[in-house]
Amino acid sequence: MKKLTALLLSAILLLAAFAPVMTAGAAVSGIYTYTLINDKKEVRIDKAPGAAGALIIPAKIADKPVTQIASGAFSGNNKITSVKIPEGVKSIGSFAFEVCEKLKSVTLPSTLTTIGAYAFAFSGLASVTVPAKVTKIGEYAFGSCEALTAATIKSGVKSIPKGCFFGCKKLTGITMPASVKTIGKEAFAACSALASVKLTQSVTTIAADAFAQCAKLKALTVSVTIGVGQNYTLPKYTGTWKDSNGKTAASTTFKGSAVGKTSFSITDKDKRKLTVNVNVKAKPTKIAFKTASATIGVGESFATGVTFTPEKAHTKRTYTSKDPTIATVNSSGKITGKKAGKTTITVKTYNGKTAEFTVTVKKAPGSVKLDKASATLAKGKTLTLAATLPSGTASKLTWSSSKASVAKVDSKGKVTAVAKGTAVITVKTFNGKTAAVTVKVP
Repeated sequence: MKKLTALLLSAILLLAAFAPVMTAGAAVSGIYTYTLINDKKEVRIDKAPGAAGALIIPAKIADKPVTQIASGAFSGNNKITSVKIPEGVKSIGSFAFEVCEKLKSVTLPSTLTTIGAYAFAFSGLASVTVPAKVTKIGEYAFGSCEALTAATIKSGVKSIPKGCFFGCKKLTGITMPASVKTIGKEAFAACSALASVKLTQSVTTIAADAFAQCAKLKALTVSVTIGVGQNYTLPKYTGTWKDSNGKTAASTTFKGSAVGKTSFSITDKDKRKLTVNVNVKAKPTKIAFKTASATIGVGESFATGVTFTPEKAHTKRTYTSKDPTIATVNSSGKITGKKAGKTTITVKTYNGKTAEFTVTVKKAPGSVKLDKASATLAKGKTLTLAATLPSGTASKLTWSSSKASVAKVDSKGKVTAVAKGTAVITVKTFNGKTAAVTVKVP
């Protein structure tokens, strides 16, 4: 442990020597020294020697958006206790908050894509959530955060790099997304309290010493679901894979041959067992969308639904848009309108079965109108309101009541009088346009 810590400290000192130097164009605003970047349209914060306490980094400086935190910007600051990094920031440089020993919490923006090497190393962080847009985390980014007890990494990150959580001795568990494929050298080494790690079937490589000196971590488990006829390759790890009968596996790559369950295991030099539990499901003979089409507005999203035959078939599938300039679709089937027009969304199973969905995209509405401004409704009676959008526009409409105990409304605008009083029924478009009706129940 001491040897590994010494190596980490040496690496920090060596790399810090190469931290970027502020450019000649640096300026000062309050406690911040900054540089205009990207054709002087954005701001990089270079230094903030006066930062202290609960720090809220501004979203703009000199009327320009802050998009970067420079390497070493807050390094060694022992006065910051928390930091909120604003939306719009895309990268946090190497060593940005390293050795900020009193830094207990950090709020990372959803716009963040990169966290540099040693960015929070030796800080006082107690927990951290890495946003979904982050695709790259640098080596030892959270190394030796000895107060860190919980870490969540959302989808986007493909690799847990060398020493990422090295020496986080209070870290008890880690949640990793399905996007993670590799776990690097010493990624969780010397995490002495680590007892639980959730791995997904996307993991292809685990470094031999990724979990070195993790005494409480007795076993690792990967849950895998594949379909009949689908291939799967066991992760690269130290040791020899055994099948469920304890015999050496004939190959690390196999194909699901029949519906059922099996397992493979491997034991590393620390006598820690990695078990891969495989569930083989039937291959689908048919896939279908729950609805055949939808009309949405530009900027609006719509979540599709699909069904499989047989019902318990493996649900692995991919989505594509014939014209993504009109509408895009993500890996979960969420369609987003981009410009007016019509296109086709196709879903495809792992074994080649397909279905199509037609999406029509119209302009986003500039307003919404209701057929009434007010209404009187006797208790127990109902009234269905009609909402109208401008010609050539589209939107899903949501309905709400200011007082459902007086008058409630369903998803189609049907109002039911419940009790004496007054309630305001509001209809709202996806882009925030509203109209309202006042309903009195005598």
